[in-house]
Amino acid sequence: IITTLCVILELPFLFFGNKLMKKASIWRWMWIGLILNAVRFLGLSVVKAPVLIVCFGALSVGLMACFEFFPAIHLNKAVPKELRGTVQNTYNLIAFGVSRIVGTLIGGQIADHTSISFVFGIQGAILLIAAVLLAVTVMTGFWITSYAVFILRKPPRS
Repeated sequence: IITTLCVILELPFLFFGNKLMKKASIWRWMWIGLILNAVRFLGLSVVKAPVLIVCFGALSVGLMACFEFFPAIHLNKAVPKELRGTVQNTYNLIAFGVSRIVGTLIGGQIADHTSISFVFGIQGAILLIAAVLLAVTVMTGFWITSYAVFILRKPPRS
């Protein structure tokens, strides 16, 4: 049920992703994704009713849109054509490869000693902290490396 609902909720992003992307900066979309996923995991850590679990699970659409669709659109506009494949692969490796493997291993170990609800609560808290750090970073213009400035700069107006 959750997967079907999420696929249906993703359709607007697939059809109108370019138009939605123009409504806010990539930073704002990533911030929205962090907040949605924080609410999702914090909700999943406390609810037990199946209907509420489905509702909180449906918020995973924010992950898909804000961390897959919009960054792909942004990177295709911001990165020179000859580097697009490399940058997209690097982004996906970090965001969806290494992080999922490491997160699953660490989360599984913690869940073995506590509970899955506790792990979801920790995930929600980490996402909220990341949202605050992203907001502070973007507002102050602080960048960790010059590579991040290059990759995540605003695309030129066309």
